[in-house]
Amino acid sequence: MLLSDDAVAAISASRLDIVRSVAEKYWGRSGRDPTGPDEWRDRARSRYGVGFQPLMGRGVPTCAVWGSGGFSTGRQELHEAARLGQRLGWSPVDYVGAVTNASIEDAPGMPAKCKAKKVAGEFKKRIAAKDFVAWYRDSVDGRSENPVRETRFFYPPGSGDVPPEAELRRRFELRQRFEREALVPEMREVFGELPFSASLRGYSFPIMTPHAAEQFDDTHPADLTYVDAAGHALYPGWQEGATAGMVRDGIPEYRSSLITVNPATTFEMAQSVDSGELLALGAGMARQDAPAEAKKVQEHLKQTDEYVLCALKATGLLRLWSFSIEPMPVRYRTLDGGPVEVMQRAVLVGDRLYSGADAFGRSMDDLSWLAGL
Repeated sequence: MLLSDDAVAAISASRLDIVRSVAEKYWGRSGRDPTGPDEWRDRARSRYGVGFQPLMGRGVPTCAVWGSGGFSTGRQELHEAARLGQRLGWSPVDYVGAVTNASIEDAPGMPAKCKAKKVAGEFKKRIAAKDFVAWYRDSVDGRSENPVRETRFFYPPGSGDVPPEAELRRRFELRQRFEREALVPEMREVFGELPFSASLRGYSFPIMTPHAAEQFDDTHPADLTYVDAAGHALYPGWQEGATAGMVRDGIPEYRSSLITVNPATTFEMAQSVDSGELLALGAGMARQDAPAEAKKVQEHLKQTDEYVLCALKATGLLRLWSFSIEPMPVRYRTLDGGPVEVMQRAVLVGDRLYSGADAFGRSMDDLSWLAGL
């Protein structure tokens, strides 16, 4: 049965309540600096013969939310963090503010499309904002009509009218220069120290500077457990473009993903998007319950899955996640159900491996198990 907007909202609320309950139980019992994660990593090292390191570092990590548009998922993340902080009297993640590469200032009769300023103000957070369009016209080409389009350098395989490689490399270097020379210095000025973690919630550019944070994660509106025979994600890309692939291929369940992001420090690295380790999946929705239009599916997944994935980060539960220090064979799956092994860091949640096709979150029962750690 096709889910109504009200039904989607109810599913979202129910799933968020479960995450909130798990977080309150875990942190209420374990305190600010739990010892369990170190013990779990030691046991995993003995079991698998490789070392593991914490995803979110040790102690309470600092974090900034990055976005370029409506900041709806970023707002949800800050809301969940504030809610838990009120209940505990302290916060498992220290959110220092917001980061954007878009204009946050209203023009006469035209509100700013980027809501970073509004959202940051709502939660009394600082904001580091550098408008790429303004920077490009000031520093590169004052006559540019569309700086974002004119500096595009990633084109999916099979795209038409792709510029020569030399031009794509030039564009890549301009985007990297903006981040290095404008955005990161602005973050240092606003925050004092660069936050440990970055939550990419609708940020429109790839990350290109490794020292902008120690750890990056991104919500993605598609199921990244599906790969081709070479191990490349079948549904990378932006917003409903990624969701459209799931609709086109007729997969039985639609899900969103939470992934790590590796900074694209070279042009070659930037040609592979959405290829970090898979941290968690949303519980998703059945195909027969979802609309036919990819954009509407993406909007539903934002509520049923991405808000929940944001809550995993906001409540500090991702502090229970670890990575293998050395790559291990991780199993993904093709559309026909066949296995494909990818060499990457394995994901440890508590004392269990939840990697690739077996990523955490395929069932809400995973959260019940987490509450008992």
